[in-house]
Amino acid sequence: MDKTTYTILGIVLIVAVVGLVTVLPAPQFEPLDDDAITGNVVASQERATDCAACQGKPVCATKGTTAYNYASACGAECDSARIIYDDVCERIPVAQKR
Repeated sequence: MDKTTYTILGIVLIVAVVGLVTVLPAPQFEPLDDDAITGNVVASQERATDCAACQGKPVCATKGTTAYNYASACGAECDSARIIYDDVCERIPVAQKR
């Protein structure tokens, strides 16, 4: 076989591997523990609470492994969420590399 044939077979092999990888289901990972933050932030959905009288500034709190925006700290505590930031989740500062 000549060089052109090997090139064509190589390209066909690469296309087949990429096609196979895109068809396979993505692996599902389990969180390490209930308090681990995974980076999953639900920005547009606020958790429903039974505390209609809660008022105050918005906070970011976690419930399980997902961070949620709550209307107030009272609402987060009423929903048994752990407050992690005293503002909405989208405003959490990102660490800068040195």
